[in-house]
Amino acid sequence: MIRPLKCVLLVTLISLYAPTGFGQVKTSDPMQAPNTLYGELGGKGLLYGFYYERLIVPRLGVDVGFSSWDVTVFWSTTVTIVPLFLSWYPVGEESHLYVDGGVEFLSVTASFDALGSFTGHGAIPLLGTGYCYRNSRGGFYFKVGPLLLFAPGRVQPWANLSLGVTF
Repeated sequence: MIRPLKCVLLVTLISLYAPTGFGQVKTSDPMQAPNTLYGELGGKGLLYGFYYERLIVPRLGVDVGFSSWDVTVFWSTTVTIVPLFLSWYPVGEESHLYVDGGVEFLSVTASFDALGSFTGHGAIPLLGTGYCYRNSRGGFYFKVGPLLLFAPGRVQPWANLSLGVTF
């Protein structure tokens, strides 16, 4: 059984202690600001999500996120999503193309008045691309682009808009 919280903690701890270089940091060093905190509308969290990214080398980052929301119509449903993925920035210094891919771990709990509660867990692969503004010296972070979720039996297109800070 996959434990999303343990996966999040493990990836976060590893990425926090990932080496960012040796010796003194130069002003042109692309690893000056390897951390990013951002919020996302749509995207991997489906409605919204909060994420942490750590560059492990100058153009490759490890990302972990969290999203949880409730829907109540005739029954109550709670959805929790923990995406784990890699982000690759193949070209450019500040404004550039990005490609990300990974897996999101889902937990869905539905509560019915007369029937009780049902819980399901799963994992959905994802692949995205688009435009990103990420200053290597820190500051404002912006990302927008399409995303594909590979749900069982179909591919679901989606989109994201992310805003945050790089430090």
